[in-house]
Amino acid sequence: MSQWHLKFIGWPWWLVLPLAAATVWAMWRWQRPELASAPPRARQALTWMRCTAVGLIVLLLLEPTLTRTTSLHELPLVGVMLDESGSMGLTDRLASPTVQLDEAVALGLVPAASRPVFPVPETQAKSDADLVAKAAPGSPVALGLAQWAKLSRLERASKLTEGKVLAALDGKARVRFFGFGQELRPVEPTRPTPPAPGLATNLEHPLAELSRQWAQDNIGAVLLLSDGRQTAGQDASPIIRSLAARGAVVSGISVGDPESPPDAAIAEIVGSHEAFRDEVIGFDVKYRVLRSAKPLWDLVISSEGKEIERRSVKPDGLWQNEHVETPASKAGTALFQVRIEPHRESSNPSAATDSDEATLVNNQSDFAVTVNQDPIRVYLADATPRWESRYLAAMFERDPRVKFERHYHSVQSLLSAESFLPKTQGEWDNQDLIVLGDVDSRLLTPAQQQLCADYVAKRGGFLVCVAGPRGMPRSFTLGPFAAVLPVKPFPQGQADNAPVSLSLTLSGRNHPITSIMRDPSFNERLWPALPPLQWIAGEVSAKPGAAVLVEAQNAAHTPIVALHQYGAGRVLWMGTEESWRWRDRLGDRVHQTFWLQAMRWGLAARLRGRDTRLQASLDRPLVAVGETAEIRARAVTTGGEPVEAAPALQLDQLDAQGNAVAGSGRLVGMKHIADSAGIWQASLDGLPVGRWRATVSSGHPDLNGLGEVREFQVRDRPGREYLELGADPAALARLAEIGGGTSGNFSQADAILKQIASKLKPRDREETRTNSLWDNYLILILILGLLIGEWAWRKKIGLP
Repeated sequence: MSQWHLKFIGWPWWLVLPLAAATVWAMWRWQRPELASAPPRARQALTWMRCTAVGLIVLLLLEPTLTRTTSLHELPLVGVMLDESGSMGLTDRLASPTVQLDEAVALGLVPAASRPVFPVPETQAKSDADLVAKAAPGSPVALGLAQWAKLSRLERASKLTEGKVLAALDGKARVRFFGFGQELRPVEPTRPTPPAPGLATNLEHPLAELSRQWAQDNIGAVLLLSDGRQTAGQDASPIIRSLAARGAVVSGISVGDPESPPDAAIAEIVGSHEAFRDEVIGFDVKYRVLRSAKPLWDLVISSEGKEIERRSVKPDGLWQNEHVETPASKAGTALFQVRIEPHRESSNPSAATDSDEATLVNNQSDFAVTVNQDPIRVYLADATPRWESRYLAAMFERDPRVKFERHYHSVQSLLSAESFLPKTQGEWDNQDLIVLGDVDSRLLTPAQQQLCADYVAKRGGFLVCVAGPRGMPRSFTLGPFAAVLPVKPFPQGQADNAPVSLSLTLSGRNHPITSIMRDPSFNERLWPALPPLQWIAGEVSAKPGAAVLVEAQNAAHTPIVALHQYGAGRVLWMGTEESWRWRDRLGDRVHQTFWLQAMRWGLAARLRGRDTRLQASLDRPLVAVGETAEIRARAVTTGGEPVEAAPALQLDQLDAQGNAVAGSGRLVGMKHIADSAGIWQASLDGLPVGRWRATVSSGHPDLNGLGEVREFQVRDRPGREYLELGADPAALARLAEIGGGTSGNFSQADAILKQIASKLKPRDREETRTNSLWDNYLILILILGLLIGEWAWRKKIGLP
């Protein structure tokens, strides 16, 4: 039903109409003598033109609007969300007989009458197992189950939607279909898109997007068809509560077998991504084999397509760790592939097939290590030769991989008046690692603080700050250096002189710097057992975004080891001058391992090269599809002056033998980093899966013949999506309970849809559309045309 209303929203009519009447009278009075000699036709036309112009001006002043109000009976919206994540591409052909029959019957593939139903779950499971085992070839049950086994989880969810959801909600709701993985997108349920391999399940973001899109609509319900296992994003509970507050019922139908299928998976490979030539590369492989009939499996380690080790492992259904060590024989990027497969006898070298597993996608993982042969340049500066500095200096000096300089102000000031710190930006940037001890603002002046900040942020250097009672960090509450630190000093704070023990934080339990012991549980117990520290910098707190790895066991949980990324570089905070105490009763093991692992972490993306005139860094040797890698280069002349022209960056894809693939080469432009001493950077993205080589060179005469090569691998990474393959109905049940709905499997789909339909409530609302009759350029053009036409006609007939 519609109603029309005419309103005047401009000047009041009682003012406009008298003015209009007075204007018409005045026009008639003034132009009557003037038009007396004009022809009758012209006299009438000019009068009508003036009156029409006056009428239009009256409309402009009154501003009339025509409003239409329509009463609408609106059905609620129901959003049906189909999970399109990677795990929905599984077929569940190894599922239990009960799950197979539940879904096959619900989809109409197996006649419901052929399956007896028992109230006792154990009896039902035994009956289903007998029915599946004894189904005669060619029978409706066997044919239906064979057809079901070919369908992926997503295809089964789409088929259920097509057969039941539309029929149950027809005439009761406006049904909209969406697919979701990480994002939300409209889909046609009859034509499902195959899930993208490795695409994670994120329930929170798609639900939030749906709520935002339908912010002004009547939402009746949201139905999730998913295996329920969330592998990305935040908890969806707050979004579901907000939907429930708007009257939207959230329900779920679980797809797939809750029990994990037979599967072998490699979860991750953990180890240092930096090594030196001729040292041992070590990494740990985390793997699991579930429900396997085979007593032995092989863990196969390969490098550049060649198998370098094969070891047999016994599966027990739990996550296990296997440590691998191999020598770093040559400089460059060493790429490793680790896969797990059924043990094969030498007489039967057949490869594993997917008949014994749910999927083979998660059977392999990659790992990359950058092997260096150029020395690490380390600069240590301290106010005095403290025990902490002496032990660090001794460790660096006996390491053949390190080119080491140490400077103590108390000693050097007696020998010369020169500063004990680097003087120019070029001298700062020549170092890979700078260790600053107990210096204060008198030794580290504001100008030098800025050089240090630029060294970290623009050059990508690694800075280690070791606390001390003299001035580190309490002298730096403001200024460039204060921004570099991962901790913030309290202006009125006091150092803590009471002995304190240490403990790992949640971040420190899994960080490579603090992983002294291979076993995580042993490593966690190690830190509190270390000798207590007699002095710590107790006047600090961690900045937002900084990661605290080790903290003091005191009331303030003072950060002892903290780190953060600052610009292109990294900063490590050591909140004590007594890490050398970790040597007590333990020798060098803890102290040296900690500092070496800290160096590996901080120097993972350092600028390096065979010649200091041309150096390059790549922030990661393994790049997932969709990620962006960053390559940086530093080019200086023989005298240390920055090269003004951009270095050349050649990118080539490599084949299995390490040769460039014909036609894959491309030149990538590098951009100068503002205010940096000859440092350039480029972002590498949109590259297909494969092995790539980046070559940096320069056309400057001083750098002729120099080139730095960095290799990296672009890969499809399955991630967490393929680690737990069983459905998670409990997660859907929790979300449905929060959303006021119900959840269940395919056999309960009819009851779930019936409950949704019973709670749908249409809404009567009024829709108002207002059309302005005056606010357009046509009226103005018409008035202007009338005035111009009158003036032209008057001139034509000889009137002034």
